Formats: sequence, C-alpha cells, structure tokens
Amino acid sequence: MNTRRPTDEVPRPAVRTMPGSASPAERLRAAGIDAPSMAAAARLLVGTAVVR
Repeated sequence: MNTRRPTDEVPRPAVRTMPGSASPAERLRAAGIDAPSMAAAARLLVGTAVVR
C-alpha cells in the first residue's frame, strides 16, 4: 500500500533564511528562488532532473 501523498514530492520554494549583506542576485540564490533553482525544481517535477 502506498502511503505517500502526491504533494509529498512537490517542491515548495520559500525564503527561510536571508544573508545580511549580499547583492540581490546573491540573496535570490541563497534563498533558492533564483532562475536556475526554479528551473531545477521544475525539471524534478517532470522527471528530467539535471545535476550540475
């Protein structure tokens, strides 16, 4: 019996911590909400994850 829910594997991007002194691009990257991070999350959802 599968007890996992479909939402168990859905990435939930959210800002949890933020560096005190950083450029806007560095802050996005640190929070995991920059374009490459969002693209990686989307690839995981469709099953074509690329690890770099």
